[in-house]
Amino acid sequence: MFTPEVSIIIPCYNRAHIIKDTLNSVLNQSYKNWECVIVDDGSTDDSLIVLEHYKKLDSRFRYYNRPEQAVKGSSSCRNIGIKKSKGKYIIFLDSDDLLAFDSLENRVMCFKETPQFDFLVFQMEIFHEEIPDLKLKQGKQNLMSHKEIFNSFLRMRSEWQITCPIYKADFVKKIGGFSESLKIFTDLELGLRATYFSNSYQLYPIIDCFYRNDENYVTKRKTKTFLQKAGDSFYNYCLLFDKNIIGSTNSNEKKETLKRSFLMNYKKFFKTYVLVEMPLLFEQNKKILRYLIKQNYLTKSEKIRFSIVTDILLKAYKIKGFGLFRIINKLMQ
Repeated sequence: MFTPEVSIIIPCYNRAHIIKDTLNSVLNQSYKNWECVIVDDGSTDDSLIVLEHYKKLDSRFRYYNRPEQAVKGSSSCRNIGIKKSKGKYIIFLDSDDLLAFDSLENRVMCFKETPQFDFLVFQMEIFHEEIPDLKLKQGKQNLMSHKEIFNSFLRMRSEWQITCPIYKADFVKKIGGFSESLKIFTDLELGLRATYFSNSYQLYPIIDCFYRNDENYVTKRKTKTFLQKAGDSFYNYCLLFDKNIIGSTNSNEKKETLKRSFLMNYKKFFKTYVLVEMPLLFEQNKKILRYLIKQNYLTKSEKIRFSIVTDILLKAYKIKGFGLFRIINKLMQ
């Protein structure tokens, strides 16, 4: 019976036009002891026809349909993939990204040389329409300490993309996989937990995967649909942070330090999303602020200043001539 060493997990939704490139980059790997577990999220195009073709082409490809009762979204699909996977190691590959042809060979070799680590992290290069040369490349050495990397994720600045790590499967299961209540910020939240619960990981200055940058990326992030998801997801992100990070911290002093750092995320969320589409996110912002106040993330001064902004100034800040935007920014410092 075939027992793969590496499981590559891919969520798929309406990717018939592009997933072939991704699957070919897996099929062409120099390392052969892999399985590719694809979980479809209810595609309405020809994605299943494409997946069936690759399943017949090579039995190492397996695909599943997300059950109707399961939460819709890539996180749910990845978690289903985790349950279905059989490998010792796991890589999460997006359905439009690519692996260098010797990516798996290099990652497995590095893991065998350093078996003490929970996960290893490699680097990613951006490409647009034309498929790049799929070979390993030398990247930049990341000289950040583990503490600095955790603090970066804590402030919602991702130090790597979803495909960059290769994890021990047991570690991914131990930290609970992906949080299905998030529609966005999913890779940031997983990175936060991974770096909090493990000091045993290694970064490599090797580019071995490639991120397809959609030309509509910036435009999509300004749509009302995306902004609505941002509001919902950030509130759930707060709940998850309280449960997973604060709830696992014994030191009251450390809890306060973590809360102060996390509060910077709220300020960033407010300026990046709430002020962009205030009417849409007005109630969500109030909900988030009430939660942060209840959980003692704010000082007395911040409670007063932020409440003035939320309950009074946001209702009128677009009125010209009053300088409310500058006032709001000052109060939200």
